[in-house]
Amino acid sequence: MSFAPSLRPVILAAAATLGLLASDASAVLQVRNVQLLAQANDYPLGGNGYGYSSCWGYVHGDGREYAIIGTNAGTAIYRITNPAAPVSVGFITGPNSPWREMKSYRNWIYIVTEGSGAGQGVQIVRMTNPDSPVLVGSYVTNFIRSHTVSIDTTRALLICNGTNSLTGNAGIRILSLANPEAPVEVGKWPPLPNGTAVPDTMYSHDSVPIGNLLYSSSIYAGIERVFDIANPASPVLLKQWTYSGAFTHNAWPDATGNYLYVTDELVRQPLKVFDISNLAAPTLVNTETSNENGIVHNAHVNGNELFLANYTEGIRVLDVTDPAHPAEFAYADSYSGTSGDYSGVWGIYPYFPSGVVIASDRNSGLYVYQVDRNYGTVRVELQSDEVKGVACGLGIGGGCCCAPAACTCEGHAHVVGGVASARVYLDTTDSLLTAMDGVGVFAPNPGSYMVKVRAFGYDPVDVPVTVTAGTSQVVSLTLVAKPSVAFSGSIRDAGTLLPLEEAELILSYTPLHDHTDAAGAFDFGFIPSDQYRVEARASGHIPLVLERSIGPVTASGVEYQLRPATRWESGESGVGWSLNAVGDNATGGLWTRGEPFGTGTTPPANATTNSEAAIAPRPSNSLAGESDGGGGGFYHEGHGAEGDLLPGSIQPELDKSPPPGTLCWFTGQGNSASAADQADVDGGRTTLTSPTFDLTGMADPTIGFWRWLYTNQPYDSNDYLAVSLSNDNGGSFVPVRTLTGLQNHWVEETVRVLDFLPATSLMKVRFVAADLGTASTVEAAIDDVTAYDASLAPVGVTPAGSSREFQLAAPWPNPSAGQTVFALYAPHRSSVVLEVLDVTGRHVASLPAGSFEGWQRFTWDGRDATGGRVGAGLYFVRARWPERTLTTRFARVG
Repeated sequence: MSFAPSLRPVILAAAATLGLLASDASAVLQVRNVQLLAQANDYPLGGNGYGYSSCWGYVHGDGREYAIIGTNAGTAIYRITNPAAPVSVGFITGPNSPWREMKSYRNWIYIVTEGSGAGQGVQIVRMTNPDSPVLVGSYVTNFIRSHTVSIDTTRALLICNGTNSLTGNAGIRILSLANPEAPVEVGKWPPLPNGTAVPDTMYSHDSVPIGNLLYSSSIYAGIERVFDIANPASPVLLKQWTYSGAFTHNAWPDATGNYLYVTDELVRQPLKVFDISNLAAPTLVNTETSNENGIVHNAHVNGNELFLANYTEGIRVLDVTDPAHPAEFAYADSYSGTSGDYSGVWGIYPYFPSGVVIASDRNSGLYVYQVDRNYGTVRVELQSDEVKGVACGLGIGGGCCCAPAACTCEGHAHVVGGVASARVYLDTTDSLLTAMDGVGVFAPNPGSYMVKVRAFGYDPVDVPVTVTAGTSQVVSLTLVAKPSVAFSGSIRDAGTLLPLEEAELILSYTPLHDHTDAAGAFDFGFIPSDQYRVEARASGHIPLVLERSIGPVTASGVEYQLRPATRWESGESGVGWSLNAVGDNATGGLWTRGEPFGTGTTPPANATTNSEAAIAPRPSNSLAGESDGGGGGFYHEGHGAEGDLLPGSIQPELDKSPPPGTLCWFTGQGNSASAADQADVDGGRTTLTSPTFDLTGMADPTIGFWRWLYTNQPYDSNDYLAVSLSNDNGGSFVPVRTLTGLQNHWVEETVRVLDFLPATSLMKVRFVAADLGTASTVEAAIDDVTAYDASLAPVGVTPAGSSREFQLAAPWPNPSAGQTVFALYAPHRSSVVLEVLDVTGRHVASLPAGSFEGWQRFTWDGRDATGGRVGAGLYFVRARWPERTLTTRFARVG
């Protein structure tokens, strides 16, 4: 998994939260090894609207090249024989729709859309005279809508995916283009009678035919399928499989056919690389992303290069000479807004004989690029002589839970193996996570670099490399495992000292987390001795986030104490909550309180689950320890993630409260777990409003809650969960955040009230779930709403039989446009040096600290050593005592 560090997703997202950015995005191009030749933006919508969808290319028999791009009202065609000066040659009007895809075959273009009305079906455009395109008709025999279209140009087959008839999903339809202007259906899958609705589990969102194989992606069921279509009249399903985080949007094989690149149209879902050399047992071998907060949309392979359309991250071009280890060497990012939504680049076409590449940006139109190949490759191979096993699953190549010198894991021996999921940096310009075999490949421009390896559980390693264009080199390293230490203890209520069941203890940026049992106990077994960001969270309590060292002396018997929130609405009582508000018009799925039984779409029984498909731990983008802070909401991939449960992937199967709690607020309750669309939000919006909270007297009033959102159309901004605040007892509300997309797992959010409103005794929080656009499946849930003062000093951690340790609490507010507060704890009187560093480690400011005992607060006003205000960006605070050094990250947006 590669990741080019960028401040944009952190700083821009924070700035947007504080209202510091304009809502519309301008096209400020960021490029590497790409030249912009031309742009055409003839059909803009303006504001946050999307004016464009996919793109494709057409090459005439005489060599003239044409770009085709979908717009909301139809399809625009440009001659790009002179790529620096596109010439509009035609516009094919079609049903109004934000979804439009097209493919070319000989002298024709075939266009499909999700829209209905005049021009529905498959539009057929004659390009005999390419400077004067002619719509010659539409195919509407067995369906009227299709989401995507593919063409087997060798056998003249038109393959329509995500088709819909008047009776619903019509599956894959295969048409013969023997007569290109009069397609005839010759096959379909599944082989159900016409007029029979195809189940969602068999919906094909996209496909690509290569030889006699058809690679089909079923987005809503999260299934990848491979068919034999040697006989297109009777497709034979060869293999289907699913995997963790699957929202399978598109797939494309490499040139050898041994690897398959699969995209999932969701935030935090990287490109997946499957080894399909043995199709009976596909194996996930690697993942890749340019930005974990971005969305990988469409993948296309051309020879030894992989082209990605990555929405807000633009186009990405990767070297796949080693197909298991893609290495990004070029990009062009045409969208300057916040990462992580469905703005930016939808489609890419890299198959013109001239070598130009076109892309369609949903916000700003057609782009014509030239890709440069001024790079060399650096292959990093990581090995360890640590004892290997599977007992603890630390995510480091199967590392055993004990130190090599004292391992008691039965049946394991000292072996050399690849270190997976290690973070490897190339200076600060790029980074990646090593694949399952411990290998990662960079494709940097010529120059001198430092390879920096930061692997969980191992000592860091730095190695210099020099890169020249067109060359490849290998850096082989053996990592030394850190000593292990036993780590166990308990989490208790700081007031009553009673144990907290189902509390969560997370060691951030590692694969380690645990839940407490009925006695409030957790036990991690043996973990590497290191500095950690520890997050202790329990329903109804103020989260505890600390930087602390664990080990090398035993860490068993540690006790975390969490301060109770001032107010906790667990869902077990509905007193003071109100349903419905002015403007509510949903016809189904209204907010209700109860015990959800969970709904979901279960894949067919023979859809195997890829056992190696666990997503790697969320990557760090710094060489120092870091934290996200509390301002932007807490997220831990796979932690409490019921999105991996079936049923329970659409409506949650469980509430979020600890036992004996079972109730929460959710949108509608049907009578069948398999009928996901039975009682979801339909036809409008529905509102849930909290009781009144008194937040007066709090220095940093904060509202926390756990939320759930599912929509089977995550790219539709009309499906959302909106959160707003009122400080006048509900007389008026201000928006806080609007969540869209597929987020079907319980996620804790925190809202710093003073970022939006002055705190009063009449505060309320409101949740609006909506399905306003095209009919879709929308489910939302809310549980464990809390109100508390985040400025209160954390209660902290006490090792058994000893005094507290040195501690550094998470900075607040984070991000900050003004002052930032740091809280430190010293178990005995000791002097501390407290300083602020920038992301490169350069000294920015010192804070007078001196000597103290117990908790002490320090405030930084955002000025450097010269008195000047620092700019927006990532910063670190470092506290150095004679006995201990602790560091954590925070962000500034002012």
